Amino acid sequence: MKKMFRVDEPTVNGRIYPREVVEKAIEEYMSSEAHFGELDHPENLNINLDRVSHKVIDTFITDKGDWMARIEILKTPMGEVLEQLIANGILPKLDPRSTGIISEDFVVSDLQIVAIDVISEAQEKEIAKKAKEKEETETTCSSTQKSPSEKDGSQE
Repeated sequence: MKKMFRVDEPTVNGRIYPREVVEKAIEEYMSSEAHFGELDHPENLNINLDRVSHKVIDTFITDKGDWMARIEILKTPMGEVLEQLIANGILPKLDPRSTGIISEDFVVSDLQIVAIDVISEAQEKEIAKKAKEKEETETTCSSTQKSPSEKDGSQE
């Protein structure tokens, strides 16, 4: 059993996942047939069967708000890599690969879980860095755009 992060609090990438949003996403995810995860997050939302390392047995939120997951390592090439990492004392993290809507104050809604992947601590930091850079770029772009009244010089 591994903790992914605490709901209702900012994650390493600054996003806040409300408990009720995550609970609904977990219910939908666990009602589906496939609960696979990959070794490392891919660049897209597709499940790459050649990279599958484990299946998700259970995922839930504790009373304290910790989002937990239990996995079973599969007898696949990536599953064997995962087993060797653990045997050598490297304890990777679990991280949901998901899609959703992020508000201006970084609160996530309409969450859909695609997979729960295994990542390294270094990869977690890189994911957070990329998310922050993307959000800064989007904020800069939206704050530099002029409203229609500013473009034509009129005032309302």
